[in-house]
Parts: sequence; structure tokens; C-alpha cells
Amino acid sequence: MNIKMISFKLLEKTWGACASIVRAYGEKHCLEHYRHRDLEEIMSKLVSKTGKELGLLWGACLRLHSNFYENFMVKDDVKMMIEAVKEFVGKMKTLIEEEG
Repeated sequence: MNIKMISFKLLEKTWGACASIVRAYGEKHCLEHYRHRDLEEIMSKLVSKTGKELGLLWGACLRLHSNFYENFMVKDDVKMMIEAVKEFVGKMKTLIEEEG
């Protein structure tokens, strides 16, 4: 199956989930969260605070976002990254809830 057969909508939605949860964290903590750079700054602070695991999961979000435009990943890697995104969103939800 060609990676193009994996819906680009799915890739778009996975990035949307990542960006939205980081924006929610930023909103809650009164941080700028409108540009990609803002999201990177939020995540950099969070990784410094929580450890590298969250940064690695954020990297999966960024990789899928890049793949949306470049279509360089094979299907199995896309599936693996989508699982990482699910884990990322779960961890971010926990952080948002715990800090509230």
C-alpha cells in the first residue's frame, strides 16, 4: 500500500491533535501559542521540566507533520508515529489536569 493511500487527512489530524494539546497547555499557563515557534518554546520548557520522553514524543508529532508535506515515511513508520502521538496527547492531558 502506497503511503499516499494513508489518508493525508489522518496525518493532518494527528498534527492537529499535537498542536491543539500544546496550545491548550499554553492557554492554561498564559503562554503565547499561536506560531510553530511558540509551540516549540512551550515544549522546550516542558521537556526541561519533565524529561526527554515528552520531547521524543513531540518529535514524533513533528515528523508526522513534516511527512504530511514531504511523504517520505513508509506505512509501518507512520503507524508507529501515530501510536507515539496518542501517547503524547495522553501525557499532555495528564500534565494539564495535574497542574490545574
